[in-house]
Amino acid sequence: LEGIRDPNLDGFARSLLQPDTGWFSVAEPRELPPEDAWIDWYGNLEVTPPLPDYPWGRIYYGTADGVSMHPDILEFLEAQELQSPTVAIDTAWLHIRPVAEVVSFVPHQDGGFLMLVTSPEAGVQLLRDLERRGFGDAVMSRGLSTERTVREFLEDTDTIARNLQLQQQRVNPIVAQLQREFRVPDDRVVFVPGVYGEIGDSLWPNLVNLVVLGDRLLVSDPQGAIVGGQDVLKAEFRRLLSSAGGRVSFIDDAQYHEMKGNLHCATNARRQGSSRSF
Repeated sequence: LEGIRDPNLDGFARSLLQPDTGWFSVAEPRELPPEDAWIDWYGNLEVTPPLPDYPWGRIYYGTADGVSMHPDILEFLEAQELQSPTVAIDTAWLHIRPVAEVVSFVPHQDGGFLMLVTSPEAGVQLLRDLERRGFGDAVMSRGLSTERTVREFLEDTDTIARNLQLQQQRVNPIVAQLQREFRVPDDRVVFVPGVYGEIGDSLWPNLVNLVVLGDRLLVSDPQGAIVGGQDVLKAEFRRLLSSAGGRVSFIDDAQYHEMKGNLHCATNARRQGSSRSF
């Protein structure tokens, strides 16, 4: 399904042609308010792993301020029936607003999955823990335009208050919605530390905005503070996913972070199709 995006990228869908694979397009680009300019891009269109009653998963996408994924696309997806009804998630609090910045699903070694959710509260808690342990001068977002020490983050009381509010007013309702719609138990929800600026941009590379390649995860290098020779954000991410059993590779995506996106925003993955009947 060809994306509604920059015409310079139109040739990509055609490049996937092979036996039993074709491409087609649905809908035409439309005029949108500047703050919603990316709502129709496919970083804002995702599908879960297999769920009870949905062996091919369910489709979900972001919506903001009454602007949703292109209605022609949604009509097409709903008509396929296999992965619908689709689920709309509030992404109005983000700068770019793709759903891939909020939630991702990663495989677990037991055949199930973990649901990763960006968590401003976990980000604030990580900063407070570093300060408590005496690492207030340690540098987060090393080498990036958002670079600050742990203490500088915490002394910005407006940012801290805003992030705690985001957790309560935005993130927690999303988690409750996803658990209800996708039947995700509490022990399969993983809150990944993130801190957001005034415009809704991630102040260090967004670890949830990742790419799954089988049992391997490609994840943004978060450029976290170095404590005891380790990047604290990398170490925390590995700890949070330790039960999953997969491999994690951190990729330098500083260029995309400066453009207010991260690894998933810049990556297409070619996937092996399935011959399963349905």
